[in-house]
Amino acid sequence: MSTVLENGPQPAATVPDGVHPLRGNAVLARYGDLTLVCEAVPGRQHRIGALLDAVAEVAAGEAGGRRLSHQVAGLVSSAGPDEDFPALCAFGPTRDGMAVVVHGGAELIVTVNGEQVHLDGRDAVTVLDRVITDPVEAVQAVVGGTDLGPVEEAPSVPREAPGEATPEPADGAIPTGETTAEETATRVPGVQCARNHFNDPAVSYCSVCGISMAQSRRAPDWGPRPQLGVLVLDDGTTVPLLRDLVIGRMPEADDAVAAGEAEPVTLADPLVSRRHARIALREWQVVVTDLGSANGTFVLARDSATWTRLEPGAETVLEPGSTVAAGMRQFHYYSHRHR
Repeated sequence: MSTVLENGPQPAATVPDGVHPLRGNAVLARYGDLTLVCEAVPGRQHRIGALLDAVAEVAAGEAGGRRLSHQVAGLVSSAGPDEDFPALCAFGPTRDGMAVVVHGGAELIVTVNGEQVHLDGRDAVTVLDRVITDPVEAVQAVVGGTDLGPVEEAPSVPREAPGEATPEPADGAIPTGETTAEETATRVPGVQCARNHFNDPAVSYCSVCGISMAQSRRAPDWGPRPQLGVLVLDDGTTVPLLRDLVIGRMPEADDAVAAGEAEPVTLADPLVSRRHARIALREWQVVVTDLGSANGTFVLARDSATWTRLEPGAETVLEPGSTVAAGMRQFHYYSHRHR
């Protein structure tokens, strides 16, 4: 079965498992045979985080598509009637077929027996929740009117019950002809799960397939560091964590950006300094440093109600789910490689 995510005539692309920003303001979360795509709606970062958490939780528990659709439908239903919940679609295999859930300005076009079935989230009061029992040949997802570009996925295989053998999920691949993240990533110490996925030695479950790392019998080794998650800005922009970033009103003024050692992230706000803060990757950790900004950099830890002002020049480890404030702007850090 192939999966296509598109809203325009863009070339085909494939992505590996994990959390990824897509062209336009959208986020893709894929773990094995479970897939979710949602809009990165400004001001709804907490909802995006809850959706990403749901996919990772279901994958870590080795549950299937029905569990995912229930989790996602519950999150949408719990939102207030006036809340602009992000448009989304999610799907995954069940023992009887494929479970799908669609909400808002999203559509799934499912090919069954050579014919297309259109599932539009706008046709439901809250969510459209279905189980397709006929063999699915292809799925095309259109989300939020943004140009997501196509993504090819390996055939979906239903997850097995506990105690039974689980097939190896296929990893996606970056298109040939482009520099892959593996080719440019810094090498870091890590361990392989029983299915040969490279992981942070501190995690309890594989961040790709969700199996327990207790099954790993391999000694620590060095390998290319994978993407450590995404930053979601308050305007819905998503930034992948593949290398160091400099945040500011004019981040290109930073020496590391000029030298090509960091990527610039521009925040248009007069209270944000030209070079405000740096997001750096230290092996498997994401750290933030205030660069002597005039108005300070603040961090709100997940499940905390208290903002902490950073000491200029001191590195602070960001935990997944944390929020960072610079001037009147905010961004959120999401990752599931800690699980």
